[in-house]
Amino acid sequence: MPGANLHVRVGVNTGEAVVELERSSEGAFLVVRAIVNTALALGYARAGRAFAWLRRHGRAVEIVGGGLLVLMGVLMITGEWTRMFVPLLRWYSRSGWPPV
Repeated sequence: MPGANLHVRVGVNTGEAVVELERSSEGAFLVVRAIVNTALALGYARAGRAFAWLRRHGRAVEIVGGGLLVLMGVLMITGEWTRMFVPLLRWYSRSGWPPV
């Protein structure tokens, strides 16, 4: 029942307490749902601005991404990729990552 009281009344009859508890949890759920919907709407507006930037600069993003892929491929073929990541692998090993 939307808009029910947000308090719990406990009477002698336990069935009455359960009904009141259900009503209060529905009201709390509606409040939480409204907060989540508001946050999602604000996030969607922000994401729209980010996607607009990507649409305007899409070709440059593709060129930079392609260049990075070519660079990574060359580094892997020459073995430099592994040499560059040895310190990171040591750090992972010392920190016990991943935790399995």
